[in-house]
Amino acid sequence: MQQLDIKSFDSTPIHCYLWDDVESPKGVVQISHGMCEYAGRYHEVAQMFNEHGYIVFADDHRAHGNTETDENRGRHPGDIERKTVKDLVFFYNWLKERYHLPQVLMGHSYGSFLAQDFLQQGTDVKAVALCGTADMNGAQAALALLWPLELFAKDWRPKFVNPVSDMIFDARYKGEKGPSQWVTSDVERRQVFIDDPMAGIDISVNFDWNMIKAFGRIYKKENIAKISPNVRIGIFSGDMDPIGGTKSSKAKKLLRRYRKAGLNAKIHIYKDARHELHNEKCRDEYFRDIVGFFDSAISAAESAVV
Repeated sequence: MQQLDIKSFDSTPIHCYLWDDVESPKGVVQISHGMCEYAGRYHEVAQMFNEHGYIVFADDHRAHGNTETDENRGRHPGDIERKTVKDLVFFYNWLKERYHLPQVLMGHSYGSFLAQDFLQQGTDVKAVALCGTADMNGAQAALALLWPLELFAKDWRPKFVNPVSDMIFDARYKGEKGPSQWVTSDVERRQVFIDDPMAGIDISVNFDWNMIKAFGRIYKKENIAKISPNVRIGIFSGDMDPIGGTKSSKAKKLLRRYRKAGLNAKIHIYKDARHELHNEKCRDEYFRDIVGFFDSAISAAESAVV
């Protein structure tokens, strides 16, 4: 694995990770990580893709990981959602010029919402895997409550948000102890997440404001219509993931939205699995499914060219 800092579209240095020690690679997987974590947590995922013939690239998104200082982690000026999507497009084009290989994108959680926006940006990406995802249309109603804070305290990073979120998300898991039960049912891997100083960080009001504001944009019909009919969309959801809704209801809603628009979308639902499928007990099955999904998409794209 290489670590490098690359200046993005606006000259902001972004900390990146590259796993490209692959003999005869067949494609490039770009990873978009979740909120309050960082791309370095995906080393095992990247190695798995390497073993199946894929080069892997990921960046620590703005306000996250080694892209930000300890002091500023969790906040970033301006519209962080739009900037981060522009980063994804910038790095997509950087990878295209570097490798000249078919490209796919994997987005987890917050990264999956960025990936939903990325789908509308006119790239030639062959497939996008949306993991730990949901249809968040309607969440923008929360802006009415947030606007006074955005106006007067946008850089504030309230420390009560993560504990309260844990309490709400963990309510469905009976007989378990400790925080962040919703992240994974694998207790050892959950503890690694809890112990990681760059995971579970506090985020600013402005961060939440701009992410929620994006939900009011990316589900509009005119923006869904910007998605190429040639891209394959895979939705991967644990049926005990609170983000995806009860029995993956919000993930299924997203599937219906894409199919209604005539897009090539499919869903994989994992029984008893929680939010981080790549850290769940069913991760081997999940890895087989996501590799198969990308392999199939690249094969279909190459056949279409012939």
